[in-house]
Amino acid sequence: MGEKKKAGRPASYSAEYFPHMTNHDGETHIRHILKKWKLAGYSIYYMIMEKLGSAQHHYLQYSTEEDKLDLYDQLRPAEEKVIIEIIDYLITKQVLDKNLFEQGIIYSPFFVNTLSTLYSSRNCNPLIPEKDNKGNIIKRKVFVFSTEKYLYSTVNTLFQEENPANRTEDNNIETNLTKSDQPNS
Repeated sequence: MGEKKKAGRPASYSAEYFPHMTNHDGETHIRHILKKWKLAGYSIYYMIMEKLGSAQHHYLQYSTEEDKLDLYDQLRPAEEKVIIEIIDYLITKQVLDKNLFEQGIIYSPFFVNTLSTLYSSRNCNPLIPEKDNKGNIIKRKVFVFSTEKYLYSTVNTLFQEENPANRTEDNNIETNLTKSDQPNS
């Protein structure tokens, strides 16, 4: 009789931890947040990064009033106004991707690139979200990590260079992502 093969562990596209640098020399946005919004801003920044880290494929939906209220609630006791100011600031500093944000998706190639060590042990890479012509969030492109820590600031800069990894069959995946793909926290 043949042995039954056990199914392998499914690929994981979230992070239980992420690198938190003790020196922010290359991350001037963090120093500026501390200067303008003090510790409250610093805490909001890292709570957003924690939410991105724990989310499947490291993005948050931010298109409906319910999505926004849910995020503001999770970032309490911070005021909604301050959260919006910090998100806007992170977009101007290209820490968050502006084009995806305009589609109602909070995504940070800058942050995802910091997870390269984690994903190198997983033999998989997260996929980049985008909206199709019906407004559904899909994932088609594989995030390709760079050894240059601060290289990626937007999805567009990620794909400006010729990138053979984004011409694979894996990139033909068009999976609708639903609320169930988001963390419950």
